Amino acid sequence: MDLGALQEKANYEIKRFEAAIGSKDYDEVLFLYMSKISEEIGNLAASVLGREGIKAEQPVTDTEVSAVFADTMYSIIILAQKMGINLDKAMQEKMQKLDEEGYQNEEGFTP
Repeated sequence: MDLGALQEKANYEIKRFEAAIGSKDYDEVLFLYMSKISEEIGNLAASVLGREGIKAEQPVTDTEVSAVFADTMYSIIILAQKMGINLDKAMQEKMQKLDEEGYQNEEGFTP
């Protein structure tokens, strides 16, 4: 699924979340979305460290860390959609910029 399709799907989450929280001004809503992203980043950090055996109470599987990566990314996608940011376009522009700057992969080739 591409970023554009994920952003469209995020519209449902935005409507569902905002119906649940009731009437809030734009700044308050953005703060809540940013709080969710902060929570997800913390979960991601703990999962990555757990997967690598660093400060882990119990091992974290690839499946578990993958799910946390997805949660984190989706939270970011939802915020971008709320703010009217086209992430698909932004990522294309970022990749083009990297290409123009001479980005190379591990083998030394520009993809």
